[in-house]
Amino acid sequence: MPEQDTIPGYSSRHEHLEDELHRLDLQLTLAVQKMRETAASSELEAFRGLVIPDQEIDALLRELSGFSDPLPAEKKESIRQLQAAVQALETRITARTSAALKQGIHLPLLEIEQRFGLLPWDIDILILCLAPEVDLRYEKLYAYLQDNVTSKRPTMDLALRLRWDAWRERLPARAAFSEQRPLFRYRLISFVQNDQNFPGSFLSRGMEVDEHLVKHILGIDEPDQELLPFANVVTPTLSMQDLALPAGQKTALESLFEVGHGRTGTPEHEGGIIFNLHGPEGVGKKAAAGALCKRAQCNLLVVDVPGLLFHRKRLDYYMKRLTREALLHHTALYFDKVHALLEKPEIADYGKHLLQLVSREFPGTVFLGNSGPWVAATPEEAGAILNVRFDLPSPPIRRRIWEKVPGTGTFTQSEIRELADRFKLTPGKIHQAAAVASHLASTRQRSGGKVTLPDLYQACRIQSSTNLNRLAQKITPLFTWDDIILPGDSRAHLREICLHVRYHQQVFSTWAFDTKISLGKGISVLFAGPPGTGKTMGAEVIASELGLDLYKIDLSTVVSKYIGETEKNLSRIFREAENSNAILFFDEADALFGKRSEVKDSHDRYANIEINYLLQQMEEYEGIVILATNFQKNIDEAFTRRLRFIVDFPFPDERYRAEIWRNIFPAKTPRHQDIDFQFLARKFEIAGGHIKNIALSAAFLAAENSGMVGMEHIIRAAKREFQKMGRMVVKSDFDEYFDLLKTNEQTN
Repeated sequence: MPEQDTIPGYSSRHEHLEDELHRLDLQLTLAVQKMRETAASSELEAFRGLVIPDQEIDALLRELSGFSDPLPAEKKESIRQLQAAVQALETRITARTSAALKQGIHLPLLEIEQRFGLLPWDIDILILCLAPEVDLRYEKLYAYLQDNVTSKRPTMDLALRLRWDAWRERLPARAAFSEQRPLFRYRLISFVQNDQNFPGSFLSRGMEVDEHLVKHILGIDEPDQELLPFANVVTPTLSMQDLALPAGQKTALESLFEVGHGRTGTPEHEGGIIFNLHGPEGVGKKAAAGALCKRAQCNLLVVDVPGLLFHRKRLDYYMKRLTREALLHHTALYFDKVHALLEKPEIADYGKHLLQLVSREFPGTVFLGNSGPWVAATPEEAGAILNVRFDLPSPPIRRRIWEKVPGTGTFTQSEIRELADRFKLTPGKIHQAAAVASHLASTRQRSGGKVTLPDLYQACRIQSSTNLNRLAQKITPLFTWDDIILPGDSRAHLREICLHVRYHQQVFSTWAFDTKISLGKGISVLFAGPPGTGKTMGAEVIASELGLDLYKIDLSTVVSKYIGETEKNLSRIFREAENSNAILFFDEADALFGKRSEVKDSHDRYANIEINYLLQQMEEYEGIVILATNFQKNIDEAFTRRLRFIVDFPFPDERYRAEIWRNIFPAKTPRHQDIDFQFLARKFEIAGGHIKNIALSAAFLAAENSGMVGMEHIIRAAKREFQKMGRMVVKSDFDEYFDLLKTNEQTN
């Protein structure tokens, strides 16, 4: 049986490190013997050892190397014995390493050699620098060999002398200390900073091993402290089967990953392919990257790019450190929210350069979590970056996600289906909404902490809130069907709008109407009628019925006198609204959606461009848009053709005015029996908005007077409203109640 087959493998990383350090001890002993042989005839020999005695070094070497018997007095014989011992130990290390690998033993030094592409000579340098981090006695040995008590770190000169005797042999070996070689490029080893004004020769510069690398080799498993504020290693838990993605997309992802993963490190491409995963936040990009890594049996080093940007002055340094960390832990790299790096003009080009640098230097897989596709500037860049789009999950997938989240097991299938159809949430936001709903339920003692459907709706609206708050005014719906007074046909029209929203997914997805209609899938509505007829109230009723947020667009923040600014503002509104699950309400819409004019000058031309842009946005938008106008004839016909509903809000006749009067006062408002609602409806031909103003003013008058709203307060409030409208206050409008106005004037 060959001798090497009987040599046991290493049982731990520490056994392997112990042998490597023992080999260094023999090499250091050999170097001392060679130095003394050369210096034996030197006139300076008398001064050697004045600071560090030879006897102390000899005792230290015997202790470290394990030589119990003194070496032969003959220097050449002792050198020969030491060289034989080094060779024998190297053979033994090779045999034990091979046996350990077959047994699956984790040896960090060997893994570092393989992952960073190091040569045996690189490992020698690494061990030389590592030794003082394990045992401080090596500092004294290095100082002695370098003939400088302050030089406690190994120098390039010492590293070269330990391996080669002749300086001609050392010259080509100096290439290992280049910044382009793995040892220094990945910052495994770095030169010690020298504060002296005259640092001396490059050969005399000390070297040190990175502290985090020392911990990794010694088995101290902790993250790199410098990267901790913005990076962490994630062990994937989800497999591809667990992802909330269409089956076809899963298969495509696996195929693309196999191709890209297989190209890693090939001669045609220095690094691996960068997978640019783009789509809305929370859509599952990071989870997909983790599932692919789980399949490849590796972890994921996730980098928070906005956090990284706090250190923008040292981006180059941190990019190299991230690359090293990924190689050390055998992970893929995932740059999260990378659009934060690319959207800042001052660093966009530099950010792209750094990402490409990581791709070239890192032989593993790189993922980018991005909001949009990567636009390649060169053919080489296009070949290295693969765009993978992630869309919002379809309603059936959203239903499956809702069914699995905690706290929804008590809801019916129809409730879950309506929740999934109503809110276009990503998987991440669905889980967040479930957590928020649970928190909302826990704050209500009367429900016993049980999540209700209103809790889920409120939580979904919270998750849907976006930057739209900065572009529009959020209106909290207060009105329901009981509050709005309209003719039967208009009221039925509003209910039809709600039906179109409620069954939108069923018609377009399940019944496949989306295969017949490419544009105009959104629900666009025009409310037309005189001021005060309930158009805003109608929008609130719809929002309340559907459980959606309502945003009123402030035209003062949209329309701009500067060319092109109006389009930019509209683009931001529609982009933010796309995933907000909200209703957009444009009041006095004819200011934006008015008729195009004949082009007589450049202003007319640009005004028409704005309208054309609006038409395009309306067709592409798949949400709910409500336009309100007092003058329907002022709306451009191109818009009315694209509207799904036009709801008429007519001026109320006497019957509807009476209903409005009876309904306008809250149930808790104390009212006198003398209020003649029929008289008010017959004599005051005004819209619901004016009736609301009169009722509110009457309530304040009653609060200061009798504490009960009566006919007197309403008549007095009506007078003020007429004056505000510019309408004459005449006796014929007030009949028998006109005297109340006179009495009030005389009293005051």
